[in-house]
Amino acid sequence: MAVTTTPNEILQEAYATSIRNQPGIIAEETSELLAVVNRKLKAIYTMSIGVDPTYFAASSSVAESSGEWVEPEAAASIFYMEQDSDGAEVVLVLVEEQDADPTKLAVYAVGRTLYAGSVNSPTGNVTLYYTIEPAGVTGLDDALDATWDEAHNELLVAEVALFLAVKDGRSEEYEGLVLDRNLALNRLLAKLSSHYQTLRTKYPMRREINVQAFVQPSDLLAG
Repeated sequence: MAVTTTPNEILQEAYATSIRNQPGIIAEETSELLAVVNRKLKAIYTMSIGVDPTYFAASSSVAESSGEWVEPEAAASIFYMEQDSDGAEVVLVLVEEQDADPTKLAVYAVGRTLYAGSVNSPTGNVTLYYTIEPAGVTGLDDALDATWDEAHNELLVAEVALFLAVKDGRSEEYEGLVLDRNLALNRLLAKLSSHYQTLRTKYPMRREINVQAFVQPSDLLAG
């Protein structure tokens, strides 16, 4: 289904969380609050990488240029690569360990560019599969990124509501708003952690990321 939710709809629901919210007074809508919605959406997508990088994802075929492949601007975290000509897997190796897996086509990364490995490298186009960096919305009535899951609009609403309370100095509302936000966040995390329960793998899982190790999911958000 096409995403139809707009930042303006998120703002209206956020205003409704407190009778003390004053639309357009506490924060300017077309610049400040629109930027808040964009930042929070990006934070949610970044958080998803550590749980299920395939959920907010896309793929792009990238053309080779003299043994180099430039990552798409929208790529936040690449989780799989393959050579277009035959579908062969392309793996990422360290620049100082280009012979780490000589049986595989390999590239190494410097900045946001991939370079052909010195032992066995792909040729031609390479398709990258990646968690996306969501496109920023430029207008209050523009739809959010096409990959957004509208079942979790409540998380964006809670984040904007918390931003308004913090800016307005309503400390007595913080606890309740943070609780609402965390409930919405945990609901999304629960979906991400068990979205595909029929997954079968030929080899042991390679994406082993402890999401609690360094950055708590809520650390990427407000409160």
